[in-house]
Parts: sequence; C-alpha cells; structure tokens
Amino acid sequence: MNKESLLERLESTVSFSFTKKDGTLRVVELATQNLALIPESDRPSGERDQTKKKENNPNLISFYDYGVKAWRSCQFDQVVEILD
Repeated sequence: MNKESLLERLESTVSFSFTKKDGTLRVVELATQNLALIPESDRPSGERDQTKKKENNPNLISFYDYGVKAWRSCQFDQVVEILD
C-alpha cells in the first residue's frame, strides 16, 4: 500500500485502519476527501485561522470521517490496512 493509492480511494469513499498516537487501533468506517460527498455544513469555508494552521506535513492525511461527522487526520505511516 502506498500513500497515492489511499489518496485515490479518498476521492470516493474508503474504510481503513490506523494506529493512533496512544497506540490503539482506530477503524475509520467511511472516509473521503471529496468535497461533493461531504455535507455542505461540514465543508471548509476557505477561511482559515492562521494561529491554528498546521505545518505542511507531507505524511499527514486529512479526511472527513462519516462516523463522527467531522474532519480528522492521521500520519500515513500509521495506516495499517485499507479495508475495502
């Protein structure tokens, strides 16, 4: 598995598991980066608080998690398995 294949799958929807910072396994049952698939109220507005801006990290993957109805992120090297 490589990062590009996961990003391609996030153009639609995908389930995957990753190891959280505390060492526990988390299963994301349905995630996407495709804004057309995300509820309009949860889409980014384009404005961003610069005090909260994260450093540009090429290993970080951001996704919308349908299970919690919120944006989440993880490090690609923590991804264990793509489930579907």
